[in-house]
Amino acid sequence: MTKKKKGKKRGFPVFYTIYWALVICALGAIAYGCVWLWDYCEDYEAVQPKYAAQKYIDIYEKGDISAMLDLTGTIELYDYETRADYEKYVASLLEGKEITCKIDRESKSSKDRKRYIARADGATFSEFTLKLKDEKSEHGFDQWEFDSMTLDIPAPTATYTAKVLSNYTVYVNGTALSDDFITEDHIATFASGVKLPTNFYTPEYRVYTFRSHFGNLEIRAVDPNEKEADLKQSDETGRNLYMDLEYIDEYAKPKYNDYVITALKAYCTFISEDGSRANALKYVLPSSRMASYIDSYDDKWFTPHARIAFDDETTWNYYKFSDTCFCCNAQMVFTMYTSKGKAARYPITYRLYFMYNSKKEAWQIFDYEAMDFDYEVWEATKAAAKN
Repeated sequence: MTKKKKGKKRGFPVFYTIYWALVICALGAIAYGCVWLWDYCEDYEAVQPKYAAQKYIDIYEKGDISAMLDLTGTIELYDYETRADYEKYVASLLEGKEITCKIDRESKSSKDRKRYIARADGATFSEFTLKLKDEKSEHGFDQWEFDSMTLDIPAPTATYTAKVLSNYTVYVNGTALSDDFITEDHIATFASGVKLPTNFYTPEYRVYTFRSHFGNLEIRAVDPNEKEADLKQSDETGRNLYMDLEYIDEYAKPKYNDYVITALKAYCTFISEDGSRANALKYVLPSSRMASYIDSYDDKWFTPHARIAFDDETTWNYYKFSDTCFCCNAQMVFTMYTSKGKAARYPITYRLYFMYNSKKEAWQIFDYEAMDFDYEVWEATKAAAKN
């Protein structure tokens, strides 16, 4: 029996092994290259400054004023202004306006700085900048980060003044102004050259000058006893305020008017030689400046006359220093008639200072100030006499 001859076993061709190996390697390389390129492109795109900037552009477009202020850092405001005031101001700039924010490609942007300008209806109100980070991205690209932001804070737009008595404190928006805001001090109200009794307060004015970025200030003046002054406006702006002295005419004038006029007449008739020195001194405190003046008076400058008359007599501006001391203005027209009936009129106005003399149980003049005749008071006095 004849045996069959075995055939030779055929294997996978070496060519195809190498071929497919190369194909697989090529495809792997291509896949790896695609992944690397995709990652490279993503990295390149991610580091573009527009993406770093968008976070801050969104703040403008959303009107997030609080975030804007956080990014600007320190805000230079006065002690009596607050962040809330500033936020309201910025809100007023943005309200109802179209907000845009674009990169500045012409001026302040550079290779390591990118500047973005924010506008409201075309008017610049803020800007921010990006700067290069110190480290590169995964693929060696430059990266950007926030640098700074600024807001256009207005320059002080309004100047205010408050003229108050020097023992009053001025509060602006609830904050007491320091002495740094005093621009004038020791302004005499009256009693210039008058020697007041010991420990008596001589009222003086001082002027506070202060400014506001935002306006609408709440201004008060308060004394040490928490009594608030009535501040008045001295012009149409409403930014220049003052307080009057606290006169007590409403109850002092009815009480003392006739007595003060009588005392002034006693003095006038003495200096015109129509009354005695003794009568004048009844109304004068012994050893006072007024007493010294009367004792040394020797002028004879009045018109020779046959008779005298007093007209348009009045007093006003009573000021109380204490229970035993006050002053007031006294005014009259002192007329002297010659024997031929010719009249010489002397308008007289004094500020008289009275002290209560407990020994005499009477108010007496201890000092005086000669003043300009007040024609407005004179007209009012004449009008009141007609009614």
